[in-house]
Amino acid sequence: SSIMHPAGSSSSGTRRASPISTEARIMRIVILGCGPLISAFLNSVTSSGEADGHDVTVISDDSDCLDALAGDPRITALLTVEPLMQDYLQQAGIDNADVFLALTEDDHRNVLIAQIARHIFNVPKVICRLENPQLQELYSGLDLEVVSPTLELLQDLNQVLQIDREPTAGA
Repeated sequence: SSIMHPAGSSSSGTRRASPISTEARIMRIVILGCGPLISAFLNSVTSSGEADGHDVTVISDDSDCLDALAGDPRITALLTVEPLMQDYLQQAGIDNADVFLALTEDDHRNVLIAQIARHIFNVPKVICRLENPQLQELYSGLDLEVVSPTLELLQDLNQVLQIDREPTAGA
């Protein structure tokens, strides 16, 4: 695959070309963000064979990261160079996406673009990464699935501390 550079602006549209069906078919995944997390996710999906037949597009302004992904023919890399995100989303195929992942390190950008994907383009499954636990609470009612490395770390720490506080058998 190669990096797609921005083309001319495309027409705005909110209609979905095809409904989601339960039969086996290509899953269209659009990912906003590129970095070690996305690379690891894509490596785990492609190495397990789950990406066979899936259409994955990664949108980012990080050309070095996209260059690293460009060697995989199952991944389309889309370089953003200006803040007209709706055009990039359409160029990435958001109109027909089954899944949208907002995984940048910018919580506010993730929430904004995830809401556009969910409420304007009607993507059925939208997952938004939020580092700030307070923002996760604030945005919990927006019909988005939120993943939070920070909250998961806090839960893991609490679990470890709870295990350490439990009395050992025979003590």
